[in-house]
Amino acid sequence: MNVMRQQLGPSIWPKDELELLGRCPICSGTARSIMYDELTDSVFHNAPGTWQLYRCHGCNVAYLDPRPDLNTINRAYADYYTHEERPFHSLNEPHQIAAGKLRLAMRNGYLNKRFGYSLKPALDLGFFFARLLPLSRAREDRGVRHLQFASQHPHLLDVGCGNGGFLRQMTELGWQAQGLDPDPKAVSAAIEAGVAVQHGTLLDSGLPDDYFDAITLGHVIEHLHDPAANLEVCYRALRPNGLIWIGTPNLSSLGHAKFRRSWIGLDPPRHLVLFTPDSLRHALESVGFRITSYPPVLRGNSSFRTSAAVERGLDPMDPPPLPRGLQSGALLADFLSWLRPGLSEELVLIARKEVCDG
Repeated sequence: MNVMRQQLGPSIWPKDELELLGRCPICSGTARSIMYDELTDSVFHNAPGTWQLYRCHGCNVAYLDPRPDLNTINRAYADYYTHEERPFHSLNEPHQIAAGKLRLAMRNGYLNKRFGYSLKPALDLGFFFARLLPLSRAREDRGVRHLQFASQHPHLLDVGCGNGGFLRQMTELGWQAQGLDPDPKAVSAAIEAGVAVQHGTLLDSGLPDDYFDAITLGHVIEHLHDPAANLEVCYRALRPNGLIWIGTPNLSSLGHAKFRRSWIGLDPPRHLVLFTPDSLRHALESVGFRITSYPPVLRGNSSFRTSAAVERGLDPMDPPPLPRGLQSGALLADFLSWLRPGLSEELVLIARKEVCDG
């Protein structure tokens, strides 16, 4: 890994392939200050050069300036993890061990009662046990992206679907699910897995108006050059009262406060815009969405492990176990995030398309 850094060190991203902003990509404000300078690609090590991250004084988002332009940013994704087709585990897969069968039935019972699914085998008792286990409950909620199954065969679009694992799961749960991704390698992996995926972006997708019951963007919005324009496309493509689900690194997280420039959520130059809870809420409301849910997501251990690896110059895609002190810090971060979702490592907001009278 250190050899890779030495090879990339003297290189820079070509100046004629960068775009200068000079203003916030969310609120267009020009008042700003440098949050971090000389950031490097310390995750995948395939984007040469150093990067500056600015903090907007108006809406409080952070953004890279300059940044790779739309025509060249794909080079930063040469070894991105969504290229891989990972093993898919069915929610209804048989468990040979009695304890495994019991856990499956308990989990299914919780998802059925909490979100309206019809998984089998299922024990209703699972719902009540899950209420006593916040870590397990948060994991299961996040697994289905907090999506309620409210009608027969609802339509779901997953933007930035990668290799399609989430789409396969939601199809199994009864959704008419399809995906969209700009990465041809990821799209090929998804299609080979039998998932309905379109190659492209929201801005060039030609999505129909008032069609989808839900649109999800799992760690996508931070990669977009124009988040506001993409949110507008989502708003038009949703049916009245349709939901948008967004998950993104939380600039206000305890992990960021701990690791600062080594925080895994920075990931320059792939992450172009980073949000706080208030700034993401403002971006959604500016388009016309109404925030309906702000669930806690407990990912302290994952964030602390990968950030600690970055800090130590190790591979964050294969991080070593946390030292005992950091393990305690990760557990504390999850506990505080359960009480105050605004401190979570992953910021999740769910919003509804407002229905205009008349």
